[in-house]
Amino acid sequence: MQNFDFEHWARLARTSPHEFEVQRRAALQELVDASPVLQQPALVALVDSLCAPQQGSPVERAINAQTLMLESLGYLKGAWESLAQETGEGSPIERALINARIRFSHLRLPPSPG
Repeated sequence: MQNFDFEHWARLARTSPHEFEVQRRAALQELVDASPVLQQPALVALVDSLCAPQQGSPVERAINAQTLMLESLGYLKGAWESLAQETGEGSPIERALINARIRFSHLRLPPSPG
């Protein structure tokens, strides 16, 4: 899934919705299979929840996805605040620096001084 081709997926969705769905599920399963084993059950449940046909219209599914993302963000924010308290990383500048390191960690930033 590293070479995601949006145009391919959009064309497939327009021309063959059933095949789009088959390939989408296969791609999602591939991502689940590549995940750490301990995370796989939660990912399977999430995929099933998002792909369930009884969830209604595309708008309702989008609202459901947004709700799940906001719940996840709330969980992460709580974990972040708890960690900040436990480690004493509570000042606004320290939080901003740590947050930037997390946000841009894929860019391979140099280690923090100190």
